[in-house]
Amino acid sequence: MKGLQRVLSTAVLFCFMLLGGEAYAQSVFLKDGSIVEGKIVTENDSFLTIKEGAEKRNIKRSDIIRTVYNNDYKNRVNVVLMDGRIIKGYVVEESKDCYIVRKYLDSTKELKLEKSKINGILKDDVAIKKDQPEDDTGDDPGESAAPSPVVISTDKSVYAPKENIIVKYSNMPGGRYDWISLAKKDSPDDNYETYYYTSRRTEGELVFKKGLPAPGDYEVRVYLDWAMGSYKVSKRYPFKIKGK
Repeated sequence: MKGLQRVLSTAVLFCFMLLGGEAYAQSVFLKDGSIVEGKIVTENDSFLTIKEGAEKRNIKRSDIIRTVYNNDYKNRVNVVLMDGRIIKGYVVEESKDCYIVRKYLDSTKELKLEKSKINGILKDDVAIKKDQPEDDTGDDPGESAAPSPVVISTDKSVYAPKENIIVKYSNMPGGRYDWISLAKKDSPDDNYETYYYTSRRTEGELVFKKGLPAPGDYEVRVYLDWAMGSYKVSKRYPFKIKGK
């Protein structure tokens, strides 16, 4: 996996990147759901003045939620949680410990997501194209945006040494570097006996030919989109290898 880690260190997988040399408008998020774009020319404790084309607009501080100084928030992303759920939307704010996500940019409904509960953020055109229309129901944008968690299982609970092991999976996010490994149950999360990529498939089967040679307790481990270069296990499923 070291080669993959080197590749990902240079790949554009995280959505918060500035494109060098491109001029960005400044965006003011208002409490009515609108976003005013332009150039902030003056500001004080009570008002902010923003220039929209040839016009200037004074905005009360009390009407403002936030001011954003780049266009990164316009990129629709898939926020993959540690339990395998996916929240589709726009990251409009980032702090040290959390992200603020909107399902729709013109909505004031926002979801606060702790970074410790996030596996990765995918700016993945293939995954985004598979999105289906969603109803803007419920107060929590994560509820309607999140499908079922990743499902993982094996075709048997107990195997003989070197017997083929079939792993079945579904509800995967379809990330470029989603992968599934077989590992000893109590081993560190960055250890594995063997692995396969899911090749962007959201469901299917993986056949681990010749299985595992040594008896013991093992588990299937799911890693979503290489977890931004780390070993974060999103799902586990136990099985055993028994000697003859």
